[in-house]
Amino acid sequence: MQGLINFFKTASVILSIISIVGVIFLFMVIGILNRRINRLRKRYDKLLRGRGEINMEELVSMHSKEIENSEIKLSELENDFKLQKDFIKRSIEEIQNQNNLAVSKIGFHRYNAFEYLKGEMSFSLALLDGSGNGLIVTSIFGRENSQMYAKEVKNLKAVDELSIEEEIALKMAIDKK
Repeated sequence: MQGLINFFKTASVILSIISIVGVIFLFMVIGILNRRINRLRKRYDKLLRGRGEINMEELVSMHSKEIENSEIKLSELENDFKLQKDFIKRSIEEIQNQNNLAVSKIGFHRYNAFEYLKGEMSFSLALLDGSGNGLIVTSIFGRENSQMYAKEVKNLKAVDELSIEEEIALKMAIDKK
């Protein structure tokens, strides 16, 4: 027993140092574990989104309800989008139909109707819509008087016989892109 007491007297310094190192090591382990717990707590709080104390079953149930509500809202937005899309399509079709009725092709040809006149005061003007329907207006200028004529055009063809100048104006209108 005396040997054991002598051993402890001589080894007490070494045992104290080992104990101090062990305690420091344990404090380091506690610090590391404390940081891990704090990280887990932050992640858990983020998961709960400030809902306080709640169990995982309630949390999953709440999230599934939120997902269902989001799906319903998404479905409503999708239906609204389809309605808007259909409305826009109809509007575009109406505008295209109206544009087909508007004058979109114009041919204009000036010329001298009589040899004794200069300055190309006579003209033929072809006005066509998108379907190729319209009219040709011709003005013949003379010293004594002027005459105006109008001829109908259907499907890019004149209803009445055309003069050379009127054919030129019609061809110019047809060739417009």
